[in-house]
Amino acid sequence: SISVSILLYGLRMADASRKNRRRKNDENEVIIIDDDEPIEQKPKLGKKESFEVLELREKFRETEEKLNKSEDKFQRFCRIAREYELRAERAESQLDSKRGVLDAMKNQELEKKVDSLTNQLEEERKAASEKITDLTNLLAEEKGKTLKGVERENILSHELETERRHVEEYLTR
Repeated sequence: SISVSILLYGLRMADASRKNRRRKNDENEVIIIDDDEPIEQKPKLGKKESFEVLELREKFRETEEKLNKSEDKFQRFCRIAREYELRAERAESQLDSKRGVLDAMKNQELEKKVDSLTNQLEEERKAASEKITDLTNLLAEEKGKTLKGVERENILSHELETERRHVEEYLTR
């Protein structure tokens, strides 16, 4: 690629030095070389120009065509790569927003579950308290018939404490 660049530079410099300069050959022909000529046109050659110059010009033209094609491909690939970058950025931002929505939905669901479980726990505590009260009253009636004052209170408080522990164990499971 460096040798192609040097070759291209050399050809351009040679053409530039000959631009608009007249040269005469053995037959007194005048040849005008102009850089503004399209590359596709084959310039008229004087007898002094050799086959090597023709070959170099052809290689130069082919190299320029390849270079133009390569530049076009490079530009196209750059555009495609940029499009993919933009698509990836859009997908990433959509993913982030969907994650945010999903997190919010999960938080709402968790809050609903916590509220529901809290309500169930309160209902269970109320029901357990009512059962304890009913059992305590029933026990008091049964034992109250046979026991007197202090003994009756000690037994009731002991039974009440035992029932409360059972209820708390049940609720903490």
